[in-house]
Amino acid sequence: MERIRIVVIEDSALMRLVVSDILKSDPELEVVGMAGNGKDGVEMVEKTRPHVVITDLMMPEYDGLYAIRNIMRKNPMPIMVLSGAGDESSQVVFEAMQAGACDFLEKPQQKGAGGVRGVDKELIAMVKAISKTKVNAAKVLTTNQNTQLHSFGTSLPYDVFAIGASTGGPGAIEEVVRKLPGNFPVPVVLAQHMPASFITSFAARINTLTPLNVKVAEEGETLRPGNIYIAPGTANMEVQKVAGKVIVTLNNRTYTDFNNPSVNCLFESVANVYKNKSISVILTGMGKDGARGMKMMKDAGGYTIAQDKNSCVVYGMPAAAVEMGGVTQSVRLVDISSFVVSCFA
Repeated sequence: MERIRIVVIEDSALMRLVVSDILKSDPELEVVGMAGNGKDGVEMVEKTRPHVVITDLMMPEYDGLYAIRNIMRKNPMPIMVLSGAGDESSQVVFEAMQAGACDFLEKPQQKGAGGVRGVDKELIAMVKAISKTKVNAAKVLTTNQNTQLHSFGTSLPYDVFAIGASTGGPGAIEEVVRKLPGNFPVPVVLAQHMPASFITSFAARINTLTPLNVKVAEEGETLRPGNIYIAPGTANMEVQKVAGKVIVTLNNRTYTDFNNPSVNCLFESVANVYKNKSISVILTGMGKDGARGMKMMKDAGGYTIAQDKNSCVVYGMPAAAVEMGGVTQSVRLVDISSFVVSCFA
């Protein structure tokens, strides 16, 4: 079997060696080149033609954004961002994904080699997952915001729209949310696997793409139409019915597939509260989180949608939901929003 060929772009010589050592520890991976800035990285990619690029963002002179934009223009391929934490870096991470990066992994706050080694398993798993990405799936879509209102009936078939995503999810979520009409008649609840330090910036970014109000969900708030509630990264989010109203609650229960936020936690609670009045979609992502919750929603009579294989960055979570029998319909990413709206007819 051909090994997965990787180029690492990172200005710290120590970090380049550490990342390289982590990758080389897996017999399926091969580091074929390293570079200290974006310009050298682009040249190394042209020379070695790897399967995956891992790049830092904050580098002197030619940064990671330079590398991503030029690689996607000259030699499109799966790119993973290895980014530092903090509000100052979150915006550039989303710019990187807009430029074509598949996903990002946050460097632990612990300085030095020990910090990065703390995410070695996650780094290797993500590289393997995105290496299978089709080039066109890695490109970020640029659909304009939907400024048109839709005609909805007075009797709605669904009372909530639930979304779950992981690897490749930020770009997919942007595509879905920006095409929803401003008078979308039910609340949207959303769980995206993402470090807690990036969630607030992610919500703020999504809020600029839609006439709907996007916010990080808070304990005890009532779900209302016209709002998109994003699960925080510090807890798992669920919905509960209290005194005739559906509210957000946060918990720290442990879920096998993923925690903080768990898609299964959100989807299972939606199934329990809304039963046959829910519509949901599971988007691109690594692993199986959300499959069990989606099966519960379908069994309760809800309508369940999976992003189709060809439009996923990583066809992991949608595939698991399909295999479990929890999916009513698989739909291309570009068609999901219009498909959901049509389900309200």
